[in-house]
Amino acid sequence: MDPEIFLKAKTFHELALALFKVHGDKPAYINGHDGSTISTYADLYVNSNRFAHFLVSHAGLKHQQVVASLLPNCEHFFPVHVGTSAAGGVFTGISTQFTPHEVRYQLTNSNAVVVVTQRSYLPVIFEVAPHCPDLKIVMVIDGRVPEVPQSGAHLRIFDWDHLRNFSVNPVPALYPPIDPINDLCWLPYSSGTTGLPKGVMHTHKGYLLHYLLVIKNAIQNASNLDLAESTHSLLFLPFYHAMGFFSVWSAHIRGHALILLDKFHFSTVLGLVQKYKLQALAGVPSLLHRLARDPAVEKYDLSSIRVISSGGSKLDDETAAKMKQRFPNLIKIAQGYGMTEFVTIITVSDLSPDEPVGSCGKALEHVSIKIVNPETEQKCPEGFTGEIRVKAPYVMKGYWRASKATSESFDNEGYYKTGDIGRVTPSGYLIITDRIKDLIKVKGLQVPPAEIEEVLLDCPGLADAAVVGVPDATHGEIPKAFVVKASDDLTEEIVVNYVAERLSHYKHLKGGVHFIDEIPRTPAGKIQRRVLRDLHDDNKNKAKL
Repeated sequence: MDPEIFLKAKTFHELALALFKVHGDKPAYINGHDGSTISTYADLYVNSNRFAHFLVSHAGLKHQQVVASLLPNCEHFFPVHVGTSAAGGVFTGISTQFTPHEVRYQLTNSNAVVVVTQRSYLPVIFEVAPHCPDLKIVMVIDGRVPEVPQSGAHLRIFDWDHLRNFSVNPVPALYPPIDPINDLCWLPYSSGTTGLPKGVMHTHKGYLLHYLLVIKNAIQNASNLDLAESTHSLLFLPFYHAMGFFSVWSAHIRGHALILLDKFHFSTVLGLVQKYKLQALAGVPSLLHRLARDPAVEKYDLSSIRVISSGGSKLDDETAAKMKQRFPNLIKIAQGYGMTEFVTIITVSDLSPDEPVGSCGKALEHVSIKIVNPETEQKCPEGFTGEIRVKAPYVMKGYWRASKATSESFDNEGYYKTGDIGRVTPSGYLIITDRIKDLIKVKGLQVPPAEIEEVLLDCPGLADAAVVGVPDATHGEIPKAFVVKASDDLTEEIVVNYVAERLSHYKHLKGGVHFIDEIPRTPAGKIQRRVLRDLHDDNKNKAKL
């Protein structure tokens, strides 16, 4: 991939359309079940332009209005994003896992005027439409529109085939013209693990700079490894999510064929790695945890895997060690650190053999990291642990319609307060230990949940675990574990004793053990501790009745 393409582009859509033209008739998306081509890069180019023309001439999209998608991972997602940008609009992706209440919130908060979806989600759109005054147009990607209920009577509804009426060439110059420095192209929403989700405003300039720095770093890293040029990428993270979108965009930049799966099935993923001899795999720590321990892995030839990227949350050291034992050809488990507020990536592994275990890599070029004591606001000495704060030229413009939240997120030197705890080694590697708001304070002593979880994940008969702090009259807070069984023989006593034998007394599970079917996680793999705290509160309230 020629970095000059990045330097010539001034907007996100200019870059995307240029790449689509370069890759031409290469497959862009293939069916993960039968290997057939779903869409080529030439198709992406045509559909992006047609959607842009539709927005400008038919939908009447005004400068910087928002277009939303409520879509599963599919070949339509990227043309909607690129077309929206080319029409001077702002794109926001909505999770297909959302309830109607959550869909309504994002549509109304973003002031979306258009939503692109598929037939199966139309009941949700029609349910929330009366409460979304800005929403005027719905486009359906899969077939003709069914009968519209009264709740959607005010909407103009089109199907994807309608785009055939529009030009395949880029839209002419817009008025007002797009300002790459100040105009937005992307409005992802934060995960909402604390408070309501917030729209994260990203400009064209910041967006492009981020990916230029990432690609430069990737080219440098690739030169350090003896890897053949890949032609396929496998992705099962949701496209609307920052980490998922980063993976899709990275595949498109390289001209890879992206293998599409309608649903995640562990055995299917293993089979595809074997079939396409994939050298690189990206996922969240829960996937790596399963790869390291699931007996099904032994049924497949996964010897092609050389690099595995892990992100979304911290990968425990034990799982990393087990992965290296199980996959002898694995050169590196590359962990990175990023946030939606920074497009995606802040630090990335340099794939060096000297990189310490547990490292999230080094900061990208032009990114500055400092470690601060959040209570005193003083910078910590080198090697000491504190809150991670970051400054980068591609940081978000701010939170959508939330100026107070924006100002509170930066310190007086312009560094973003990540809320994550960690340290930077003398060699510049970032080590993350926990989240400030996740820390459990037992009689003033700080207990990182991740430390207890790392111990729990090695407990025989245990499949998954998460730890939160729960209120206690004597200690302030005490740790409580939520556990998924791998064996029916596992008991609370076994779990409690397993931790007690390995950790200091104030880290013991004095809050007890709660067995559940599944640990709630965000699409990026982060544990939703708020959900677990709510579950604890609900059970406590029921016990009082």
